[in-house]
Amino acid sequence: MNYMQISIDKIRFNGYVKRSQINRKTENQDVLQEPQELSNYDVGQAILNRNKISFRKIQKPIEVTEKYNKKFAGKDHLDLPNIHVYEYPDTNLQVFVNADDKIKAKENNELETPKYSIIIENNNYEKHDLLKEKLLCFLLNKNNTNVIGSSFCLSSSNLENTNLSNNIEKINQEIFAQKFDRRDLENAKNKLKAFLNSQEYMEQNKYAKKLYNNKDLKSDKELEREIENVTVDDMQKYYEEYFKNSSVKVFLTTSKEYFEQNKDKILGQINPQTNLKFLKSDIATSNVPELVGNTLIVDKSTLKIPTKAVNTKDSIIENIAIDILNSDKDINKNYSLGTGHFSIPLELKNDSPIKYHCNFCTIDIKESDKNFTDFSNTLSKICNKDLTPNIEQQKNEIKEKLKQTFTGERLGFIKHLELMSYSEEVFKLYEVIDSISEDDIKQYYKNLLVDD
Repeated sequence: MNYMQISIDKIRFNGYVKRSQINRKTENQDVLQEPQELSNYDVGQAILNRNKISFRKIQKPIEVTEKYNKKFAGKDHLDLPNIHVYEYPDTNLQVFVNADDKIKAKENNELETPKYSIIIENNNYEKHDLLKEKLLCFLLNKNNTNVIGSSFCLSSSNLENTNLSNNIEKINQEIFAQKFDRRDLENAKNKLKAFLNSQEYMEQNKYAKKLYNNKDLKSDKELEREIENVTVDDMQKYYEEYFKNSSVKVFLTTSKEYFEQNKDKILGQINPQTNLKFLKSDIATSNVPELVGNTLIVDKSTLKIPTKAVNTKDSIIENIAIDILNSDKDINKNYSLGTGHFSIPLELKNDSPIKYHCNFCTIDIKESDKNFTDFSNTLSKICNKDLTPNIEQQKNEIKEKLKQTFTGERLGFIKHLELMSYSEEVFKLYEVIDSISEDDIKQYYKNLLVDD
């Protein structure tokens, strides 16, 4: 089973709520702004009417690990004493810390292998603008920030072999406190045009475009005209709105000793005062697209079928189901199954509904005399079998692998990826795995039953 695929494909979608907050700061401390009395000015009424501004100190992050790390009697539980979760009041920001006692701190405040990653998940699907989202990705990379973009998700991974105290605030400023100018936008537009004409994009979207009708997609001329018409003001507004409708998750893997000694400073840098306006949310909607029908994409001897793998349980079900099929002698002899991920085409019109999740199952025919009807017939026979022993074996293997990842000697990079993948669900992974039934696996198989 490809356990890394669970991690990489799982990084997606969430949303939170925001309120406004404005502060000013003296040289050494945060202070409240006091209202001043003016002649002929009703201070009391002004305070009552003040619904967009709230003067208060920036609150310190609150550790909420226990909210997620709940143990239930009689249920298998993955014990993770070194992982901590923090939330910042009045923001949509969460911080997940892996304070690893196997990472050693050095004398000059540097660490052997620190990792720092940010995932920004935008859930405002009803106001999607995939073109501006891609432009935003290029704009944020103007300082080599290493931002990667996929549909409704921006992510950045930094801090390897470096000094946490000097770099966290700098990285956050480069992502959350940007002002764009005309030169920035022109460079981003040129990069976007080159990307749209690249072999990478054409190959990536060859199948995805087939999931939509032509009327849902912009023509090449429409796309080119739209790119040219985007202004700096458009992108600055989109940038700020994007974060208002996003959940922001920060992941830090560091030395346990170092974190305990520098916790307040590190957490303070992750959410400095200048970042707050980008880390609050009015109505961060979570309107997950529906999987429409049993849409098939056939390319010679390859079949791609969109699947619903949008959360931890879905992803694990998919991996167990595919692994069982690849282990079956009748399937393995004639077919090979895998999973994949696609981004929604940038050509999708803003008023067209988003109908599909971004995951698919791939079925490849090995033998020339076979077809996909043969595959469905074989799969139907498997669905009539008792799969419980196979499922339980797979579940135990996954649990053991996760235990090795988080409590054993596996590489810190893999551990960091898994933490990003599962986030707050990481504490109940065993419970999620135990909840998977034979019906769940067979329901996944029903989506793969096709007529040739």
